[in-house]
Amino acid sequence: MRPRRTLVKVHRWLSLAVIGWVVVVAVTGGWLVFSDAYGAKLRPELYRSTGGDVGMEQALDVARERLPEDGYLSYAVLPVNG
Repeated sequence: MRPRRTLVKVHRWLSLAVIGWVVVVAVTGGWLVFSDAYGAKLRPELYRSTGGDVGMEQALDVARERLPEDGYLSYAVLPVNG
């Protein structure tokens, strides 16, 4: 009867480890699914609507004003055929 008792203990400890892994996967997956909704609630100024398409040049001008010189804007690549 001793091997059964050992297997029960191993089974219980392994199940706790698996439950921990499932909880981590569920929480991070939930964050990925709902992160845009959380972001819209936490920072509504990033999600306000505009009057429509303002054109690429005006969008780049605004980005140049708000982003540092050595930031992400240096990686912007515009399409050649417009």
